[in-house]
Amino acid sequence: MVTSMREDPRVTGRIVARVWVVALGAAFTSLALAVGLPDPALGQSRSGSSPEPTESQQTVLAVAAKKPKKMPQAKRAKIKQAKIKKAQEYESVSGGVEELVSTTDYDESGNARSRRNQPKSGSTAEESLEVDLARDVITKSRVTSTVQIDVGGQPQTIEDVSESDFAYDEVVFEDGTDYLLKTLEMKRNGTSVAKLDHAYDGNGRLERLIQNQADETGQPPAKRATTEFTYDSSDRPVMIVTFDNRAHDQNPTEDRVISRQRREYGSNGQVSRIENLIPDLSGMPPGADILVSYSEYTYDSNLNLLTRLTWQRMPGAAGPEDVLVSEERHAYDAAGNEFETTIVLPAPLPPGPPDPNGPPPSAYRAATSQKTTRTFDSVGNVLTELMIESDSNGTELSRRNRRIVYDRFD
Repeated sequence: MVTSMREDPRVTGRIVARVWVVALGAAFTSLALAVGLPDPALGQSRSGSSPEPTESQQTVLAVAAKKPKKMPQAKRAKIKQAKIKKAQEYESVSGGVEELVSTTDYDESGNARSRRNQPKSGSTAEESLEVDLARDVITKSRVTSTVQIDVGGQPQTIEDVSESDFAYDEVVFEDGTDYLLKTLEMKRNGTSVAKLDHAYDGNGRLERLIQNQADETGQPPAKRATTEFTYDSSDRPVMIVTFDNRAHDQNPTEDRVISRQRREYGSNGQVSRIENLIPDLSGMPPGADILVSYSEYTYDSNLNLLTRLTWQRMPGAAGPEDVLVSEERHAYDAAGNEFETTIVLPAPLPPGPPDPNGPPPSAYRAATSQKTTRTFDSVGNVLTELMIESDSNGTELSRRNRRIVYDRFD
């Protein structure tokens, strides 16, 4: 991709936008990960289940409701203007030969219309996008992937075609009309394999997300999981709960909670803490959730994300311990472009249960650091990117250079 796609908690309504972006070129199981959902295997029953949402009409009237400022609209991220029609990304790794790895074509409105990726020799991924300019939304994505494998000493090319179709509800607010993503359907080699259904409340906020997925036997997509969203008075999601809708030994009621995500906000209106919880099935009452990880965020005066620290609660010989597992730091220039990103990751813990005579989990903080620096053109498009990975002693382990060349319309 030409620009970075990291999650930004300032725009909390990007939950669904991230879902559909992931769907463009990945298996549907990653859709759950895109909203922070674990595999639907464990959970606790919910009571007082509300009825399933019925399919809404093509046009929805939100009477006397203002358009939610942070509501996901599933719109594409346009390239920053300067009449760019093509972006070519070149990459070299650890001093190796520079190679063209990605080409993206744009229309004069800044919409990506096609993209060709060459992640490694013998493999390609070609994507085409259809855009409804009047409604300002993507309507279809088609990705053709090819990879060369060795079969008995002979090269063989395998092709895979994925398609994503996007349908929208037209919603009339008191301050204008908008288009909310209603259905995302994904097909693989012509067969429907997954679908996301969206339901909204009277204020146009995403209320329920239903994940339908085909199993490995080739059956049509069936309901797999449901995610429900609760908001505060400022239209910010404060609780995201996901239920397992599959029947199996651990889920006889087809509505067990898989996870809860709790969000808190600071005085600047931005998310300050996100907690990820899972239910405990060992005889504890419903709602007794276990905190498994949490992240805390800080910002500058312009509300740019400065730091994100993530802790994971791990078992230790002396009891549970909160271990810092990821540290992100971001720096911006005067124009608001993120020119430096640093991510620090710990060494992995040894497998198996904690050693009662061993060190605590926090002792494995020996870390690797990934530092990325960027340069930009006059309107904020990335020109160069250098990523250096170092060990805990500062010794360089690898480096990757990216260079992006833009062609402009006359």
